[in-house]
Amino acid sequence: MTSEEAEPSPSHQESPAVEVYPVPATVNGHTFRKETPAGTARVVINEVDGNPFEVFMLLGRAGSEVQSFMESLGRVISLYLRSHGDLTPRRRLELVAEQLKGIGGANQMGFGSGRVLSVVDAIGQLLEGYLNEASHNEVAATFTLPLRSSQMAQYLCWCPPLCQRFRLGLALKW
Repeated sequence: MTSEEAEPSPSHQESPAVEVYPVPATVNGHTFRKETPAGTARVVINEVDGNPFEVFMLLGRAGSEVQSFMESLGRVISLYLRSHGDLTPRRRLELVAEQLKGIGGANQMGFGSGRVLSVVDAIGQLLEGYLNEASHNEVAATFTLPLRSSQMAQYLCWCPPLCQRFRLGLALKW
């Protein structure tokens, strides 16, 4: 075998390109708000076929360092969710939430279970809450409360998420 015919060394072999699922024309999502030491973060989690698919994050003013960090974190999480592999998108988001939770920063807020150690910790908590809500909704039983609509609105509107679901005519899951 001549040197021209020799197989390339492993370091010179081409690695397969990471394949990423394309973004469909229409996606549905959920928007969340979470207080952080740097202000209120807004996070949009888009789903495809009931699975997390993309994450968009906003915090601070456009052009700020904080906002650029949030945008980059959202892009990296989205790329991970859309990549091919053996893990489900839900499991991938669980792993991301586990990694982000508990990271501390210079400014902290809250006490006890409501304590937020940093912006990143807040995002980890938010993702974990989304996953817990999604798993709860999958197994929850739907039933009708014995209240008229006007009575139900009176009891539910102290809780904005329940009030919004009621006003949109969505089933309440317990």
